[in-house]
Amino acid sequence: MTRTQLNVNIDPELMDKLKVAAIMSGKTITEFVSESISTQLKNTSPVTIKSRLLSLEERIQSLENNLYVLTYSNQK
Repeated sequence: MTRTQLNVNIDPELMDKLKVAAIMSGKTITEFVSESISTQLKNTSPVTIKSRLLSLEERIQSLENNLYVLTYSNQK
């Protein structure tokens, strides 16, 4: 597999936590970071974003309906 190098600047405390987490998982830092990034990218897939947007649309619609009912009932 072809690999590309990525250099990032992170807080020293975060690096220490990263090293510990990698050791505890029995993986190298490279393996741990690669898997973590891959997992994060899967969790932010377009499907997930789409479902989140649909959920927000439903909540907004519900709020609008509730507001309408409250407004209408206060007019009586």
